[in-house]
Amino acid sequence: FYTAWLLPASIVGVLVFLYGFITFNDNIPANEVCESGQLYKMCPVCDEDIGCEYWFLSDVCLFVKISYLFDHPGTVFYAVFVSFWAVTFLEYWKRKNASLSHHWDCLDFEEEEERPRPDYAARATDVKENPITGINEPYFDPKKRIPRILSGVAAIIIMIFLVLIFIIAVIMYRVLISIPLFENKELRPKASTIASMSAAVVNLVIIMTLGRVYEKLALKLTQWEMHRTQTEFEDQLTFKVFIFQFVNFYSSIIYIAFFKGKFVGYPGHYNTFFGLRSEECNNGGCLIELAQQLGVIMIGKQIINNAQEIIVP
Repeated sequence: FYTAWLLPASIVGVLVFLYGFITFNDNIPANEVCESGQLYKMCPVCDEDIGCEYWFLSDVCLFVKISYLFDHPGTVFYAVFVSFWAVTFLEYWKRKNASLSHHWDCLDFEEEEERPRPDYAARATDVKENPITGINEPYFDPKKRIPRILSGVAAIIIMIFLVLIFIIAVIMYRVLISIPLFENKELRPKASTIASMSAAVVNLVIIMTLGRVYEKLALKLTQWEMHRTQTEFEDQLTFKVFIFQFVNFYSSIIYIAFFKGKFVGYPGHYNTFFGLRSEECNNGGCLIELAQQLGVIMIGKQIINNAQEIIVP
């Protein structure tokens, strides 16, 4: 069902990309940048003493044109289309869910009638009569569950802070690795690209590692919280994993899209972070780096997951 619904979104996305490719040479701002020649001289993207030089606006002609493929009027239409597509998909899924419930004779299912989980029954310390069925069932005092739930919340917060710490570490890595790259005359033209791509790969490794660790931690925490039914257990586990994975996967993307390059300062008064000049976007802007980050994370994640399925059945 979900895969079939991805088809229209994919087709429209390809058409929007083709529109950008067809109108590639009609972008007026990009053409003005490319035709500016040596009219606009720009400040170095890093300190001059490590090798960064002044550059002309026309030097980023290629990057500006490539960024147009991901940022043109068609992408606005696609964003609106995806919004309507998501709402429509959700409503049709509700219909599909109701249809399956009717087909499987589950429309009258109520959570109160759901039997306790086997793991809950094995770990429960007391037995209490079920007020609905009148059967003695394993029982765990809700008052004892509250401290466990709070401990789980604390663990989530700690893991989220750990993700943010690693994001800062990746930022510092990107700044530090840029210094020797800019000092090398042969690598200087590609220094920003190499630094951003290598940082994206490092970030991917951190994301996948933290994700694996947290999935096991979330499972243990949810089991420890002693939820009575399988529905409650799955809801709590899904919530924990979703919150962490959202921060884990998208924090670096959000940083590049909305915060990177916003706290650099201005010539003569650049802001520093641990003695290092705050990083800013590449000459072509943050959109190219954002596309690189998305590509590395999304494609790299699929490659790692597929390889894991093949190697570890």
